Amino acid sequence: MTVPVRVSIVGHVCIDENVGDDESVTRAPGSPAVYMVGEFEQLSFVEAAVIAPFGRDFQQLSPGTPLLTRPGERPTLLYRNLFVDGHRHQECRHTDGADAAPLDHAARRRLAHSDIVIVAPLLDTFSAEYIEQIVASVPRAALKVLLPQGYFRQVGADHRVSQTAFADYARILPFFDLVIFSDEDCDNALDRATEYSSQIPQTRIVVTQNKHGATLFEAGGAVSVAATPVETVDSLVTIGAGDVFSAHLAVAYSASRDLVGAVTTANAAAGRFLETEQLRLAPIQAALSA
Repeated sequence: MTVPVRVSIVGHVCIDENVGDDESVTRAPGSPAVYMVGEFEQLSFVEAAVIAPFGRDFQQLSPGTPLLTRPGERPTLLYRNLFVDGHRHQECRHTDGADAAPLDHAARRRLAHSDIVIVAPLLDTFSAEYIEQIVASVPRAALKVLLPQGYFRQVGADHRVSQTAFADYARILPFFDLVIFSDEDCDNALDRATEYSSQIPQTRIVVTQNKHGATLFEAGGAVSVAATPVETVDSLVTIGAGDVFSAHLAVAYSASRDLVGAVTTANAAAGRFLETEQLRLAPIQAALSA
């Protein structure tokens, strides 16, 4: 009998309200955790669980998400994604319910028996002290992965999401074996990755670049890996593709410790996801546009 690979995701979940290029609107459970769990469920050898703050509104929308934490009284984070000429603009609401989930006995027990731990905040609410608590509960041999998207975000009084500097990177990145982020998460992403990698050589960094593939950084050096070519019609199709990439990269890298090979595997998985989403969403968008 095959022993499952146990993946624990510590982060946020959210409700995504997506407005496509054609002004069609969909509402669905979102976040890297949700998309990654969806991919892990298709892999028979992976067993995943999520540690995240959420409200009862999320529980009603996504009852099948394997959440270890209990619902809070406040509403779940809501992200409104608007696409204008292929570029995403975001609004974020219900941020008062986005504090890091407590690491209770059940959470710590889960972390202690994990093979892969992925930390994926959507907002900068996970302090270095909280990260240290997570890592202290994890086996030394487990792969520790950070998706730092939330550290590059700030939410204004008008609920608009804008970029900000990852101020505490020097304290947080050394806790992780692998860091994955997109060139859309921050300005000059490749320069930032070079800086982080030079200062923290023990942590490997992957920057995804959409159709241009990904760039890998180790000790300040960089290697590019091409993407799988996919023709997409609507920007809405791309939501979740980066999370699918991260899920497959974490599993492949954990098994092989070959980063170039793992990125190639992850690129192919993201390409399959884009093709499937395009087919799934086409009739829905056609009906909404009629």
